[in-house]
Amino acid sequence: MIQKQKIIELTILVAILAFAFYIAYIPHLDYPYPIHIDEWEHYGISQALLEKDGLGFVDPFFGERIIEDHHEVGYHLFLSQFRLFTGLSWLDIFRFLPAFVFVFTAFTAYIFGRRSNFGLEAAFFVALIPTTLRILGPSFLVPVTLGISLLPLLLFLLHYFDIGVVKVLPFLLFLSFLFLMHPPTGAAASMIAVIYAVMLALAKRKEVGWWRSPTLILAAALLSSLTIMLRYYPDVAQRMVTIGEAGSYNLPLVYGAFEKFGYVPLALFLLGIFFLAMRWKARDWSLVLSSVAFIGILLLFTQAYIGVSIMYDRAWMYLFLLMGIIAAFATREIYQRVHKYISRYIRKAPLLAVVLVLALMAASAFIGVKNRLEEPYYHIVSDSVYSDLVWIRENLDDSYQRAVVDPAIAIAFAPLSGKFIYASSTATQIILGKVLEVEEFFSEGGIDTEWLREKQIDIIYSQKLIENPDLEEVAEHIYILKR
Repeated sequence: MIQKQKIIELTILVAILAFAFYIAYIPHLDYPYPIHIDEWEHYGISQALLEKDGLGFVDPFFGERIIEDHHEVGYHLFLSQFRLFTGLSWLDIFRFLPAFVFVFTAFTAYIFGRRSNFGLEAAFFVALIPTTLRILGPSFLVPVTLGISLLPLLLFLLHYFDIGVVKVLPFLLFLSFLFLMHPPTGAAASMIAVIYAVMLALAKRKEVGWWRSPTLILAAALLSSLTIMLRYYPDVAQRMVTIGEAGSYNLPLVYGAFEKFGYVPLALFLLGIFFLAMRWKARDWSLVLSSVAFIGILLLFTQAYIGVSIMYDRAWMYLFLLMGIIAAFATREIYQRVHKYISRYIRKAPLLAVVLVLALMAASAFIGVKNRLEEPYYHIVSDSVYSDLVWIRENLDDSYQRAVVDPAIAIAFAPLSGKFIYASSTATQIILGKVLEVEEFFSEGGIDTEWLREKQIDIIYSQKLIENPDLEEVAEHIYILKR
């Protein structure tokens, strides 16, 4: 009987993991290239890191500075080494790896929940974490995607074990890696750890040696944060100065995120908060307060204009992970309570309880898939543009270094062609003056040879007609400056 239950559980788990893969893969069903501009940026940096074979490399987009120590170096090392060891193409990595990482996320949520008998539910509801262009998400190969896959393991350690001298070392290394890979995720993990430490201290304050585990957790959180605080102190200090200036944030605030997660999971999350709070256990309250903390980050930023923009942007992912886990707990509680209550009156109470749970999950899955299919993901390159850029990489030697292209596709041009760009319109790279120069150059038909020579541009890529006798068309849409 036990063996049969294990087989059934494993079968359901495999089905849920397959669902997680599919829902994360939806944006790539008919598009084989990176989607979000952040993906293209990480593509370029990881490729440059791998080709340079060292932590210092030339900025792969503009070629104007040496990047000695990127603040997300752990993530780029992961991608570059993954490319090296698997031999997969960069396009295959950015197309398929996000879905596999999300499968791992759902599995780690299962590991966390299984110990409290709601593992399958945890894997399912975590699989509903949305992906949007504004808040990113598991369909994109970005640092936060990898970060949220590791948070359930952190929760597993904090929720079920006392952190002693033996366990604190791997715990410290775990947190340090998160800081090196993605500082916002490291900060989020440390905040969760601090909440657990405080709640454990309050709950065990009358016990002998009550301070050991909370102290070790706090020490690990503090020491791991030094990996980013000491190395990038000027940047951290600058962000701290802007905490009270959230009102000047240049990106739009996030709207409709809870709707994309789903109203059924949202209702279950709220019910789960109630169930957990009523158990009056320190670790359950830690889970609740961690969720409240991320909600607080969002509210402070939007209502009081207090906070750090990157934490506002990424807090959605950490909150959705916790919401999925807590919604899963509520689902298990509903099953057990319904089963217990109606079994007094109905013989088939277990079946009815299962049907109720399945109805809740089916509704959540339907809305989740529908939302992903309707999300308006943009595409920076087409098949023809991709072919053109690969042609440039394969046919123009190193004597041709810098290109002028449509700023909207420039961020993809650099990693695909292997050439530097002059200007880009992406948020992290935009220099408005340069973008205006490029727009003027193309609006005049590309005739300003003097400007090209002044800016050391020798490649021109444009879908528009270029009429300049100083340029040679070496392939359709591709021109080089005559020498």
